[in-house]
Amino acid sequence: MSFLGMPAGAKYVRRTIYLRPQLEYRLRSLAVRESWQLADLARTMIIVGLTVRELQKSLEEIGSEHKLVIAMKELTRVTRSSATHPYSFRGVNRRGVWITVHLPAGFLAHVVTYARVKGYSQNDALSMFLRDGMLCYLTGYNRFLRALVEVEPTQSRGKVTMQ
Repeated sequence: MSFLGMPAGAKYVRRTIYLRPQLEYRLRSLAVRESWQLADLARTMIIVGLTVRELQKSLEEIGSEHKLVIAMKELTRVTRSSATHPYSFRGVNRRGVWITVHLPAGFLAHVVTYARVKGYSQNDALSMFLRDGMLCYLTGYNRFLRALVEVEPTQSRGKVTMQ
């Protein structure tokens, strides 16, 4: 036992993820622009992505008709996935990149369960969560920028006020 009665041991698990070129490019450029380490940004986006997926799932499960639509989508995905090769190279310079990420052990257990239930590989699940997390982050960032543009400071008696 360690500090505060928490069990001692590894709290993070190392995983290597294959990313397609476009996703890797967007992740790397976002990391440079926002001054993040690539692995830290990837870890954060994966955690946000799973959270967003779980929130969407809970909202979607409200209606039983929607469950049927989800089941049909899964059936379509399973029947089509046997014909695709997610790691095949589709061109001369279209190779993806492997990145290493340290994920919390408890969180990774959720990812493994999610992947197993949905029929995904762990790599595909982690890539999907990374993509969803980046989409959520960039959507929020764009809304923030639009809000800044809409609010223009004005001068009033030497004070800057917002209208």
